[in-house]
Order: sequence, then structure tokens, then C-alpha cells
Amino acid sequence: QEILSDPSYARQIVTLTYPHIGNTGCNADDDESAQVHAAGLIVRDVPRLPSNWRNRESLPDYLARHGVVAIAGLDTRKLTRILRDKGAQSGCILAGPGAAHADAAVRAVTAARGFPGLAGMDLARVV
Repeated sequence: QEILSDPSYARQIVTLTYPHIGNTGCNADDDESAQVHAAGLIVRDVPRLPSNWRNRESLPDYLARHGVVAIAGLDTRKLTRILRDKGAQSGCILAGPGAAHADAAVRAVTAARGFPGLAGMDLARVV
């Protein structure tokens, strides 16, 4: 939650390798800003029941409320090694109705390839 709402992650899909992401749930006190700036989230697993006295909503509910796409079930450690070795990559996460159709995948790959990257981008204007 803190990373997602941190302006320094604007327009990025964040990959987290820690195995217990979301197990404490989310609450308004842990937001770094008034909105989520990250474009998406990749995690290995999402706990079914958050457990913390400060919990007000689960991570999936927080993501849905803020319109942030996420994916779980990936080997995030392997992905992190790829990112470490090859640098930041353009990518996207498909979700929702129609995401499994071939034309959606083609549009997604086209969009990812067309992303200019963050180098030289004035994100201060965005956030």
C-alpha cells in the first residue's frame, strides 16, 4: 500500500518479492499520498485473510477501489533477476472481460512496445 501510493512509483508496474504482501491488510494511515500512483502490481501470492488490528480492507479490495490492476502467482524472484540483469522492461497486465482474446494481447503488446520508458519523463508534472 505504501509503495503503491508513493509518487516515486508513478506509471510503473511494481514487482514485490516478499512472500507475505498484503497479510496485514490496508488502512488509510499507511497511504503515502491521496492516490495510488503505481500502474500495477505483481506479487507471488495474496493472503486470503488479512490479519492486523489496523486492517480496514484487503489488498485486493484496496487495488480494486483504486482501479489498479495486479497479478499473483508469478515467480517474482525470477522476474526480479531478469529485471536486475536486463534493466527495466516495458510491459502490461491484461485483466477483465475480453483479456483472454488474441486481439487484446496484440493491443497490449503494441502498447507495451510503444511505451517510451521513464527516462527523461517529467513525472513531477504527473504527480
